[in-house]
Amino acid sequence: MLRENAHKLSGILHGADYARWNPETDQFLPAHFGPKKLWGKTICRDALLADLELAPAPRGPVFGMVARIVAEKGFGILTPLFDRMLSDDVRLIILGEGDPAFETELAIAS
Repeated sequence: MLRENAHKLSGILHGADYARWNPETDQFLPAHFGPKKLWGKTICRDALLADLELAPAPRGPVFGMVARIVAEKGFGILTPLFDRMLSDDVRLIILGEGDPAFETELAIAS
């Protein structure tokens, strides 16, 4: 799906100050992690899921997104992929509001 729509996609090069929000030094994380210290990622993942009152299993990847829920943010591409993503043990945590049609699709998928 992404390859088919590659001509419609672009990256956002700004958005996070990686010097300040560095997982190796970020004071707000329950554990630090980096390329040589990956175990901290598991602690952070489990803490996030616990804070959101979500079960730690399945153990697949967890993706987070804070955005307006509108086509311009990629929800037209994302929502058709929900079934495939969720069947692959993927967790998707989305914070936002916007287009009621996309919000309904998110509610159904959850």
